Amino acid sequence: MLMHNTALAFKGEYDDEVPVSSVEVVEANVAALRDGLNEVKKDVKSLLERIDRNFERLSTLMESRFDATNARIDSTNQEVNQLARTLIRTDSKLNAVLWVFAVLGALIPIGFSVGKALHWF
Repeated sequence: MLMHNTALAFKGEYDDEVPVSSVEVVEANVAALRDGLNEVKKDVKSLLERIDRNFERLSTLMESRFDATNARIDSTNQEVNQLARTLIRTDSKLNAVLWVFAVLGALIPIGFSVGKALHWF
Protein backbone atom coordinates (compact mmCIF):
# COMPACT_ATOMS: atom_id res chain seq x y z
CA MET A 1 0.00 0.00 0.00
CA LEU A 2 2.94 2.29 0.59
CA MET A 3 3.95 2.07 -3.08
CA HIS A 4 0.45 2.86 -4.22
CA ASN A 5 0.24 5.93 -1.98
CA THR A 6 3.67 7.15 -3.12
CA ALA A 7 2.67 6.94 -6.76
CA LEU A 8 -0.43 8.95 -6.03
CA ALA A 9 1.60 11.56 -4.15
CA PHE A 10 3.59 12.41 -7.32
CA LYS A 11 0.49 12.68 -9.47
CA GLY A 12 1.31 16.18 -10.66
CA GLU A 13 4.83 15.38 -11.82
CA TYR A 14 4.14 12.00 -13.44
CA ASP A 15 0.69 12.22 -14.99
CA ASP A 16 1.43 9.53 -17.58
CA GLU A 17 2.36 6.90 -14.99
CA VAL A 18 -0.11 4.47 -13.55
CA PRO A 19 0.13 2.84 -10.15
CA VAL A 20 1.64 -0.64 -10.24
CA SER A 21 -0.25 -3.29 -8.38
CA SER A 22 2.20 -6.17 -8.72
CA VAL A 23 5.31 -7.42 -10.46
CA GLU A 24 3.28 -10.15 -12.12
CA VAL A 25 1.10 -7.56 -13.88
CA VAL A 26 4.21 -5.75 -15.15
CA GLU A 27 5.71 -9.00 -16.37
CA ALA A 28 2.45 -9.91 -18.09
CA ASN A 29 2.37 -6.51 -19.79
CA VAL A 30 6.00 -6.87 -20.89
CA ALA A 31 5.24 -10.33 -22.27
CA ALA A 32 2.21 -8.96 -24.16
CA LEU A 33 4.33 -6.14 -25.57
CA ARG A 34 7.02 -8.63 -26.57
CA ASP A 35 4.43 -10.78 -28.36
CA GLY A 36 3.04 -7.74 -30.12
CA LEU A 37 6.53 -6.67 -31.11
CA ASN A 38 7.26 -10.15 -32.48
CA GLU A 39 4.10 -9.93 -34.60
CA VAL A 40 5.15 -6.53 -35.90
CA LYS A 41 8.60 -7.92 -36.74
CA LYS A 42 7.00 -10.80 -38.67
CA ASP A 43 4.74 -8.37 -40.52
CA VAL A 44 7.67 -6.11 -41.41
CA LYS A 45 9.74 -9.09 -42.58
CA SER A 46 6.83 -10.30 -44.70
CA LEU A 47 6.38 -6.85 -46.22
CA LEU A 48 10.10 -6.56 -46.98
CA GLU A 49 10.01 -9.93 -48.72
CA ARG A 50 7.01 -8.81 -50.78
CA ILE A 51 8.79 -5.58 -51.67
CA ASP A 52 11.87 -7.54 -52.77
CA ARG A 53 9.76 -9.89 -54.92
CA ASN A 54 7.89 -6.98 -56.49
CA PHE A 55 11.15 -5.14 -57.13
CA GLU A 56 12.62 -8.18 -58.86
CA ARG A 57 9.47 -8.64 -60.93
CA LEU A 58 9.40 -4.98 -61.93
CA SER A 59 13.11 -5.01 -62.68
CA THR A 60 12.68 -7.99 -65.00
CA LEU A 61 9.67 -6.37 -66.65
CA MET A 62 11.56 -3.11 -67.20
CA GLU A 63 14.54 -4.94 -68.70
CA SER A 64 12.29 -6.79 -71.14
CA ARG A 65 10.57 -3.56 -72.12
CA PHE A 66 13.94 -1.83 -72.55
CA ASP A 67 15.03 -4.71 -74.80
CA ALA A 68 11.84 -4.41 -76.84
CA THR A 69 12.29 -0.64 -77.12
CA ASN A 70 15.92 -1.06 -78.19
CA ALA A 71 14.83 -3.56 -80.85
CA ARG A 72 12.27 -1.09 -82.18
CA ILE A 73 14.88 1.68 -82.21
CA ASP A 74 17.29 -0.57 -84.13
CA SER A 75 14.55 -1.41 -86.63
CA THR A 76 13.72 2.27 -87.06
CA ASN A 77 17.41 3.11 -87.57
CA GLN A 78 17.64 0.48 -90.31
CA GLU A 79 14.56 1.90 -92.02
CA VAL A 80 15.96 5.44 -91.81
CA ASN A 81 19.27 4.25 -93.29
CA GLN A 82 17.39 2.52 -96.13
CA LEU A 83 15.40 5.70 -96.79
CA ALA A 84 18.61 7.74 -96.81
CA ARG A 85 20.15 5.41 -99.40
CA THR A 86 16.99 5.62 -101.53
CA LEU A 87 17.03 9.41 -101.27
CA ILE A 88 20.68 9.53 -102.36
CA ARG A 89 19.93 7.30 -105.39
CA THR A 90 16.90 9.44 -106.31
CA ASP A 91 18.96 12.62 -105.95
CA SER A 92 21.68 11.18 -108.18
CA LYS A 93 19.14 10.17 -110.84
CA LEU A 94 17.49 13.59 -110.67
CA ASN A 95 20.88 15.28 -111.11
CA ALA A 96 21.60 13.07 -114.14
CA VAL A 97 18.23 13.93 -115.73
CA LEU A 98 18.81 17.65 -115.09
CA TRP A 99 22.26 17.43 -116.72
CA VAL A 100 20.74 15.72 -119.76
CA PHE A 101 18.08 18.44 -120.08
CA ALA A 102 20.71 21.16 -119.59
CA VAL A 103 22.97 19.66 -122.28
CA LEU A 104 20.02 19.23 -124.66
CA GLY A 105 18.85 22.74 -123.84
CA ALA A 106 22.29 24.05 -124.76
CA LEU A 107 22.78 21.84 -127.86
CA ILE A 108 19.42 22.55 -129.46
CA PRO A 109 20.00 26.31 -129.91
CA ILE A 110 23.56 25.61 -131.03
CA GLY A 111 22.23 23.06 -133.55
CA PHE A 112 19.70 25.56 -134.89
CA SER A 113 22.39 28.20 -135.17
CA VAL A 114 24.72 25.85 -137.04
CA GLY A 115 21.83 24.66 -139.23
CA LYS A 116 20.89 28.22 -140.15
CA ALA A 117 24.53 29.11 -140.77
CA LEU A 118 24.89 26.12 -143.10
CA HIS A 119 21.47 26.75 -144.63
CA TRP A 120 20.06 23.39 -143.56
CA PHE A 121 16.84 25.04 -142.44
